[in-house]
Amino acid sequence: MRVPIDQKCLCMFLPNPRPLKLVKSSELNVIILQHSHESREFKNTGGFIPACLKNAHLITGKKFAKGCNEKLKQACDDIEGTWVLYPSASALDIAELITKNLEETQHPLKGSLPLRNLIVIDGTWIYAKRLISRNHTLLKGMRYLCINPKHATRYRIRSEPNEKYLSTLEAVAFCISTIEDDQSIYDKMTLPLDGLVESFNSIVINNQTT
Repeated sequence: MRVPIDQKCLCMFLPNPRPLKLVKSSELNVIILQHSHESREFKNTGGFIPACLKNAHLITGKKFAKGCNEKLKQACDDIEGTWVLYPSASALDIAELITKNLEETQHPLKGSLPLRNLIVIDGTWIYAKRLISRNHTLLKGMRYLCINPKHATRYRIRSEPNEKYLSTLEAVAFCISTIEDDQSIYDKMTLPLDGLVESFNSIVINNQTT
């Protein structure tokens, strides 16, 4: 289990038992490309994902080589089944992908829009854009996915450029719970946010009183 260095005390908020038991998305590889600056941030949420999901893999850096990780190489060699979770202009709503596949195969990830690998960009929006730009060659040819949550973020530490934008952990939890058609998965995966926000607020209060 890998969590952000300064968040070890928040393990009590992680799902128990873990990793979560999934059915429809049990074979989905989630590959988190985390900006190296984000890995040093107490406030980062991407580090919680591998602790929640069996097939989640976190890679830290600024520019990634195809061969730097076996799962990343696998994803790059499977352009048809690999999607990037990022709200680009051409991004397809994951709900539309699931609906189309269910109509064709009765499985949310199998059909004319197969989803076998989900690449997640982790960083503040400035650093996320830089990761996309610097890794243009690596991501070339891959299609993009977006989400359309009906609720606002619970991550009340950083401000988002759009009210429908979520933290990395929330975005992945939304994808998995939508695929599984199980809201409880979202609730379980995002529990660490409550501890993170509480811990952050305590630090702010302590700094104000000292």
